[in-house]
Amino acid sequence: METRGRVRKISRSRDMLSTLNGRVAKLEGSIGDVNETIKEVDECNTELETRHDQLKDQVTKKNDALEAMVSTLKEQLEELKRELNIYKIAFGNRVLVATSMPKIDIPLLKEFSGMRSRKDVKNFLWGMGQYFRVKGIMNDAIKVNIYAMYFIDVAWLWWCRRSIDERRGGTSIGTRREFHREFKAQFYLEYAKDETRAKLRRLIQQLTVREYVREFSELML
Repeated sequence: METRGRVRKISRSRDMLSTLNGRVAKLEGSIGDVNETIKEVDECNTELETRHDQLKDQVTKKNDALEAMVSTLKEQLEELKRELNIYKIAFGNRVLVATSMPKIDIPLLKEFSGMRSRKDVKNFLWGMGQYFRVKGIMNDAIKVNIYAMYFIDVAWLWWCRRSIDERRGGTSIGTRREFHREFKAQFYLEYAKDETRAKLRRLIQQLTVREYVREFSELML
């Protein structure tokens, strides 16, 4: 009887031990699963931190670029403000000069007839220069047109011919300096003689009789 009781106890102990071993194995398996989960969580955290750092770098770079852009815009704005102040001062000075300058009665200019005299040419150009200065005329095109308003006789004929040639495609007079150069070449006696001789040499008989006569007549002005 005692032997059977011992056998039963041993059998129960073995069953309990087996059950305990099974539970331990299950627990170890669960621990292993938990460890895997923890490992995955750590990996996720690492990846999130990496992405966070990358995003932070991108935001920092964009902020730096934006700050640089804002700084550039501020510098440009300050430069525009300075230019605006300069224009305001310049404009104010012009208005002040215009309002404070007394009205000057300018004597009538002597018309230029086309006399090939160095003295007459110089006096005409000097008088027109004084007129432009007093009137405050700065535009060269306006100056050239005003010059022509004071031409009479031979000078007027020369200017008409010059204007016709220009409309036909000839060279135009765009500046005061160009006008002076051509005007002197036409009416300074020594320049005019040289120019006339050169043009006569360039005349050829390929022109029609009418064109030839017209060119020759113009050279004799």
